[in-house]
Amino acid sequence: MADPTGAFHAVGESQMPNSTRTTAQKWLDERVTKGNWLDIKPDEEIIPEITGWMKTVAHMHQLAFSPEIRIRRDKNDLSDDFILWAAQLIQPHDGGQIIRLNDEVRGVPYIRVGRPVEKGEPIQLADLANLEAFDLLDEELDSGHFTIFWTGTGWIGTFDFRSGRAKCLSLIEKASSFISASRISIENNLPDPATDSLYTACELLAKTHLNIKSSTSP
Repeated sequence: MADPTGAFHAVGESQMPNSTRTTAQKWLDERVTKGNWLDIKPDEEIIPEITGWMKTVAHMHQLAFSPEIRIRRDKNDLSDDFILWAAQLIQPHDGGQIIRLNDEVRGVPYIRVGRPVEKGEPIQLADLANLEAFDLLDEELDSGHFTIFWTGTGWIGTFDFRSGRAKCLSLIEKASSFISASRISIENNLPDPATDSLYTACELLAKTHLNIKSSTSP
């Protein structure tokens, strides 16, 4: 089964092998809008020369980001000078999807920069090329996500399609408290409460494992 989590850097097609570079670059150039998003029609086939993570980014534009941009544009909700530099697909645990663009994107990025940075200082576009990890805020951990950022030369991003992680975190915290209770019981020579507490902790951790597995099953 494919890993439901990961990170990637989809570089420009100029770094593809020479045998496919021209065809792939031409296909992309014909679909990149002045707003920096790929205008790929819903029923359009992505050519086989588009490979790797760039193909994943193209599919996500086709399935999620481009339709959202078209809807907002038709409603005049986007300015004429709109430029896409960040996009996020949220898949809530109870179904449906949420599309966020640019400043709407929410989460916690982990970026390693090669310059001094003061606390609270805004990051620069070029800093996003050094993105090491990204995750949702605690209140959204029950949702899956696919998030991308434009670095100036290509798209970088992460995804985690597991759902129910906030619930699992709560179960782990409860299990930890029962393990602590078991230790206290052992220190006070109370074997029965110690056993009961350990049993409860194991049940909670087993439930956590099942919840994570079920969220990643096809």
